[in-house]
Amino acid sequence: MIIKEEDLLNYMSCPIKFLASHNGHDIKRKTFNSCLHDAFNYLISKYTYEGVDNLEYKIKKYWDKVCYENQDIIKNINVIHGWGRLYRAYEYLYNNKPNIMDLNVPYSLDIPGTDYTITGQLNILIDRGSQIEVLIPSFSKTKPDEFKRRSDLKCTIDALVIKQVYNKMAVFTFYNFNQNSNDFAIRNTKDFDRLCLIVENVCKGIESNIVYPHYGYECNSCAIKHLCSSWGASTNLDPYNPFKDGKRWEHGKKKKESYRHIS
Repeated sequence: MIIKEEDLLNYMSCPIKFLASHNGHDIKRKTFNSCLHDAFNYLISKYTYEGVDNLEYKIKKYWDKVCYENQDIIKNINVIHGWGRLYRAYEYLYNNKPNIMDLNVPYSLDIPGTDYTITGQLNILIDRGSQIEVLIPSFSKTKPDEFKRRSDLKCTIDALVIKQVYNKMAVFTFYNFNQNSNDFAIRNTKDFDRLCLIVENVCKGIESNIVYPHYGYECNSCAIKHLCSSWGASTNLDPYNPFKDGKRWEHGKKKKESYRHIS
């Protein structure tokens, strides 16, 4: 079975969210924070492929465009606050000039000891010689605590891919451009073993069509609350088939290019 990284993380976050995404619903809610990440991705792309020349002007112009197109989300004071955080990101690039290896590198990771494969894209990779630094940007008011840094599953996936593909150790930099501070984390063999067990159990749950609402603090900002509240009673989400075409998972051989279905 092949599973996309996004689907794996969505199912772990909430199976209803996973189900909705495969029934054609948009599960992503645009926020001030997501607009900042969109502008940061633009900044990183321009820096990687065009260097620092006129970079401040380019990101300021792009942020103005984002703010104009999202006036219902980005209020006047946040226009200023957002630019302050993005300017710190610009200063980080201008002063440190990190050697970014590439952006959005695709990967296919076979999980040892299982018939499961994860596909996705790596985070921002920075060449540090014998190591590869993975930059995790943040614009929130709080920094991720130690448990979050040590347990983030996306980071563990990236670390295992980097180990297998580049034969190097990954060092994760959690850079908060709101507080202009950073923290670091690495992964070890125990983390990789834990990842394999998590992926195996999650995929078994998906194959068995196990779906349920996962209630938590994220529910307040969830884009599909209206679907979740009616799931199990009257809903347009098929609780047994998570795909729009109504096809179930097929157990058995893996098919690299897509999910394998019963036709």
